[in-house]
Amino acid sequence: MIFIASPYSHPEAEVRHLRFLSALRYANSLIARGRPAFSAIAYGHPFAVELEAPTNFHHWRDFNHHMIDVAREVHVLLLYGWEDSQGVADEIAYAMGNNRPVTYINVE
Repeated sequence: MIFIASPYSHPEAEVRHLRFLSALRYANSLIARGRPAFSAIAYGHPFAVELEAPTNFHHWRDFNHHMIDVAREVHVLLLYGWEDSQGVADEIAYAMGNNRPVTYINVE
């Protein structure tokens, strides 16, 4: 499985939604090619929108680490703001510290 790391948090709901759509599209493209993928953003966004679940990095950190543990590799979507994302930085560091290859994907 490929873990997809991408930024999410932003004060504007529209930006969060666009980031969700980008992650969803990329996950779908991998799955369509027979490559199992998991996007924390595609998974978690409905929790935030429908159930008002927390969207902050700390709430999802342990869950995302577990998903990276079961992943074979990590793909980082280079969406606007990825370099400033605390969550993306943590996921990259965790993946590298656990010998998971990290690939940077330009989707914009």
